[in-house]
Amino acid sequence: MENQRVFLTKKLLENALIKLLKKKSLYNISVRELCDEASINRSTFYKHFSSQFELFNYMEDSLLKGIDSIFGQTNDDEEILEAKLIKILKYLKENKEFSKLLLTNNFDPTFPQKLFSLKGINNAIKLTIHENENESVIKLVTSFIISGSFAIIRTWLDEDCVVKEDILAKLLSSITIKY
Repeated sequence: MENQRVFLTKKLLENALIKLLKKKSLYNISVRELCDEASINRSTFYKHFSSQFELFNYMEDSLLKGIDSIFGQTNDDEEILEAKLIKILKYLKENKEFSKLLLTNNFDPTFPQKLFSLKGINNAIKLTIHENENESVIKLVTSFIISGSFAIIRTWLDEDCVVKEDILAKLLSSITIKY
């Protein structure tokens, strides 16, 4: 467990990076600019990260781990899936600024693949598909579920989460369970 000073330093850097990413590409952000925005010394930055890209990856990994931890157990039915979707949507909303940047911009084009390859999410999708379907149909349905769910969540974040989490979870769940 990291101490409070380390936690606060990383939080300052995360907030600074989010603020800068709203204005420009990660490739156009320097460590100096990031440190100025966070009001910390560059030497402090380098104690924790080697570059702005490493900080971004740390933030992305943290978000993915948070989502994956929600899917810690197996899904048995629609109710459990819906409850987990509500938790995930609340988690994304709590981390709205960074989630929105990841899902609505092209900072990491592999993010959707990383998100939907999480074991818990992957298992939930597999449980919605009939076991006796052929491989081609399974791929098509999986692609539809992933692309559709991602687009809905991206739009929800982009529109500042105006739809309540439980309503959106019910929608996402019904789309996947109906197959």
